[in-house]
Amino acid sequence: MNGIRDTQAFLRSMGLPDHDLRDLPSSDQRFPDGGQWRIEIPSVEGPNALRAVYQYADEYGVPIHRVSQGSGVMLLTDDELDEMAALGRQRGIEISLFVGPRAGWDTGAMAYSTAGKIVGPKARGADQLVHAVEDVKRALEHGINSVLVTDEGLLLVLGKMKEAGELPKDLILKGSVMLGASNPASVRLLQDIGLTTFNTPTDLSLAHLAAIRAATTMPLDIYVEVPDDIGGFIRHYEIAELVRVCAPVYLKFGLRNAPNIYPAGTHLEATAIALTRERLRRARIGYDMLKRLDPDAIMSLRQSRSNLVADIHVSAVRVSSSRLRRSGGISSPQRGQQGNASLKNRSGEGLRGKASTRIRHAWHETRGGSGRPVFTCLRQIRGCPPKTLLGLRIEHDDHDSAAR
Repeated sequence: MNGIRDTQAFLRSMGLPDHDLRDLPSSDQRFPDGGQWRIEIPSVEGPNALRAVYQYADEYGVPIHRVSQGSGVMLLTDDELDEMAALGRQRGIEISLFVGPRAGWDTGAMAYSTAGKIVGPKARGADQLVHAVEDVKRALEHGINSVLVTDEGLLLVLGKMKEAGELPKDLILKGSVMLGASNPASVRLLQDIGLTTFNTPTDLSLAHLAAIRAATTMPLDIYVEVPDDIGGFIRHYEIAELVRVCAPVYLKFGLRNAPNIYPAGTHLEATAIALTRERLRRARIGYDMLKRLDPDAIMSLRQSRSNLVADIHVSAVRVSSSRLRRSGGISSPQRGQQGNASLKNRSGEGLRGKASTRIRHAWHETRGGSGRPVFTCLRQIRGCPPKTLLGLRIEHDDHDSAAR
């Protein structure tokens, strides 16, 4: 036995790094469209907070790819869920909602004890596990296709339900920072049982993160600025290295020196919106810093599913400006160009009549040199002849599987 060398060799045999990667290798993984990074705004607690994200993203010129929420599906009304899903489709961004039931809001005492706070985000008991799954089903019924999970058992169940066809295959299972997996083996385990994107603990060094990146193909969600109650770090000057080492990565802008407002509601809405505005301002600071430190870093489009057009190849789409104006309009290089949608499957055959189609496509434009993206996408359509695509409101879904 050679002690530590045998252990390191065994880790390598599992496809895991045997040490923290202090040489900070560049990641060759990317989002499916070739991008390295996206931006996530957390703690978007309801439709009005989401509208504020859009307002201040436009004001500050910040591209947004995902928003997440912490109070849970269970604390949103049906109408609010519908509204958030519709607002997400409007700009083609991912809306990720927390699975609501958790021990910290239940009647137990351990989650409130000094050493027992670790159980706070977990599903407590079999009944709460069932309730958590029902929360996910309710989100799906209202058009939300991404949920935040912080319990390993719940993740296992949801992953198995996806495999069995009980839940959609493209349901995004986003790992909360509260899962706490801090080493390559732990993160690999989460991926193996169904996780599709993972929020790393906030205090991991670049060497720690590089080792985790070597062990997983999931996008990593990394706080650039961290809320006080999970560290309060401000890592803006590391942003370019986070992208280079950890791609594909969601750059997540929390806010230091700000209150924890979970569970949020209308009584805290003014505070939630004020915090949202400052998160977008901080995101602009990070965005500018990334452009200064690494102007060649590639932003991903909001089009992110590796099998985005798994069945259909959109070989050409040109839509009249008049029809687009009637349906809400876009600003894109195609504006004013007339024509028809030419749709082909992978074998090059044209699709007509009642062919069941799933079509998503995105346009991207850089306005005024600001780098701000404008996205519009073709809504999922089933059984439509190509000519019926003209003038449709364009929407988009998001998925978080990384591609090498």
